[in-house]
Amino acid sequence: MLTITFKNAGLFFSFGVTDGNPNPIQYSYTLGIGGKGVIPKRPDDSFGIAWARSQFSDQFVPFLRDTFDLGLNHEDAIEFYYTAAVTPWFNVSPNLQIIKSGLNKALKDDELVDIHTSVIPSIRMNILF
Repeated sequence: MLTITFKNAGLFFSFGVTDGNPNPIQYSYTLGIGGKGVIPKRPDDSFGIAWARSQFSDQFVPFLRDTFDLGLNHEDAIEFYYTAAVTPWFNVSPNLQIIKSGLNKALKDDELVDIHTSVIPSIRMNILF
């Protein structure tokens, strides 16, 4: 993993690769930026934005990909979060994940149906004791 840090923020990048046989993943990477205290008078707040991709192996999945039109080319995920330090012991963190599945279709009631991009909002709360 490569990490570059600045005063209140940092960039990160990681990459992994295989020969794709018999591994279902050919390669994957993640990159993003995160930081803390970038908003004036909010020194304990933090944020992060990241993007990840997994590329499926041509040696592992071609039959499924070609025969059933399942996709299985790559999968992408993007995540955004902001953590607000409400007090020194309590924080709230809205989060949004957007996932474009590697599969184009899934089995439902004995039939292949299309899979769409997933959008997953959430809120995390943390209490320090």
